[in-house]
Amino acid sequence: MSMRFAMAAGAPRCGRLVIGILAGALALTALVPATARAQDEEGREGKFELFVLGQYTIGDETDISGVDLEYDDTFAGGVGVGFNIAENINFNGTVLIGEANFSLDAFGVNVEDDSTVISPEFNVDWNILDQAFTPFVTVGAGAMIFTGGDVDETDFTYGIGAGVRWDIASDLFLKVWYRAKWFELEDADDEFLLHTINIGFGLMR
Repeated sequence: MSMRFAMAAGAPRCGRLVIGILAGALALTALVPATARAQDEEGREGKFELFVLGQYTIGDETDISGVDLEYDDTFAGGVGVGFNIAENINFNGTVLIGEANFSLDAFGVNVEDDSTVISPEFNVDWNILDQAFTPFVTVGAGAMIFTGGDVDETDFTYGIGAGVRWDIASDLFLKVWYRAKWFELEDADDEFLLHTINIGFGLMR
């Protein structure tokens, strides 16, 4: 299978994965006791959020002028702020900082490059249920800023994902979600498709 065809096929697979996550989250919600799901009287609407998050990224491969380029698996950490404009709608911005590891395989010679990557993103989350424990869908866009290595550029990124949110208390919450994330280096033949697993914990006031 060609790399270009594999990249094109990635979007439908991500869509099926997001649907699968949502189905599993809804099934899990049905098992949570009603007392554990009950929202406090205030709910989420009108509250600001401040949270920390960690991200594990599963890399991808593409080509640059016929030469294989791999984005290796990596970890990142960061912070985010958000606002619940409604019980079901949350606007949030995040900044993640990590290390991007690139491997270039040219004519049997492997060359590696490490760059610092800073990823600011703006996201919109849709909490499907008006409950403390709810599945959610998220979409967003931002940038990947590479610096400190041979890869030194800023690229547009966009993504879609799904996960679960648990409002542990009236002022504490936990989120776990999957997100598919696309971006393209300046000289690359195709986009990278990164699969990310994220966890966030924060305050809600």
